[in-house]
Amino acid sequence: MSTGEVCIKQIQPSCIRPSAGAMCIATMIGKYQLGKTIGEGTFAKVKIAVNMQTGQQVAVKIIDKQMIMENKLMHQ
Repeated sequence: MSTGEVCIKQIQPSCIRPSAGAMCIATMIGKYQLGKTIGEGTFAKVKIAVNMQTGQQVAVKIIDKQMIMENKLMHQ
């Protein structure tokens, strides 16, 4: 999703349930390193991320802006 919006929310470590044998390629967004996808819908994905300065784990919602614009959902 190259044209996306990002929303970051703190989560508890107990919310992270990595699946056995799962592999991820880490991507950096600002000071956050993105990890595994933990949720996915029509217009967005939710990924685990780590603040590389503090080590704090967060959930990052990445919204596909192009899909929102094409479906005229920008005011919802």
